[in-house]
Amino acid sequence: MKKISLAEHPLIKEGIETKIHYLNGLALVMNLDDKISDSEKAFFTSLLDIFQLKDSMLDDFVNFAKQLDPEQLNELFKELMKSELTKICFIIDCKIMAAIDKMVSKEAEELIRTFMELLFFTEKDTEFISSCKLSLDDIDYEKEYNRFKIDDLDGMIFVRGGTFLMGSDDGEKDEKPVHSVTVEDFYIERYEVTQKEWKEVMGSNPSCSKGDDLPVEKISWYDAVSFCNKKSISKGLTPCYSGRGVDIVCDWNANGYRLPTEAEWEYAARGGRKTGNFIFAGSNEVDEVACYDKIGLGRMDGAEIFNFLYNKIHD
Repeated sequence: MKKISLAEHPLIKEGIETKIHYLNGLALVMNLDDKISDSEKAFFTSLLDIFQLKDSMLDDFVNFAKQLDPEQLNELFKELMKSELTKICFIIDCKIMAAIDKMVSKEAEELIRTFMELLFFTEKDTEFISSCKLSLDDIDYEKEYNRFKIDDLDGMIFVRGGTFLMGSDDGEKDEKPVHSVTVEDFYIERYEVTQKEWKEVMGSNPSCSKGDDLPVEKISWYDAVSFCNKKSISKGLTPCYSGRGVDIVCDWNANGYRLPTEAEWEYAARGGRKTGNFIFAGSNEVDEVACYDKIGLGRMDGAEIFNFLYNKIHD
């Protein structure tokens, strides 16, 4: 069984705990179709070598993947989602395993696509899954990592565009009638702007209920536009807004920060294409998503991956 030189793997300098979680995740993907090829074994044992682990541990990782219970799956994917470096490397290595295995299983393809969506990749980026013909001798981690490396998005998440029914027949007058709206792909902040971030960008905090991790309040739409432009400039991006007062216009082609449109916000709040059209922003239960003391949802990152895997393994 030929081993591959992976001396440039980005995770070589990471701690042993990170490597163990990482290899557990790869073993899980490798074992989804219950068929582990010699090429996959060669790749995996090469990773064991560069991570300074024994080749004999291959069976241990595979057996662990076969016996994962829901709680262990939950913890595993929470660990994999912690680091941007780990997540991107995971996608690259999944790609490599799928390519060198010649036949990409439906389960592996769906898993990779799910991860890529959580990593903000676009539909175009996922085309490699069925088309790439990477061989064991062609692995260039620097090239691959740079291809999929995401710029600093400051906690923003990718929302796949789609068509939805906007508005409510039971709501206020300006919500009627329910009508079909299509939105393109976009990014949106995972959390509301905190008072700490607002102060860092704007230099002051107008909020009444003070707290670094609380949402900023007591601001106008014009204040929010100013914040977006100043944050764009601080990141070396092109501001989206120009003009003053009622003459403010948005350049939709600029790469800076802007406010979401009403349609984008409602689409994201309803869950985009991922869920069953939430009543509230992120849930049908207000207690699960209402912000009482601090910002953020209690739901685990990567929950949809866990659900997908659990169903595949236990159905």
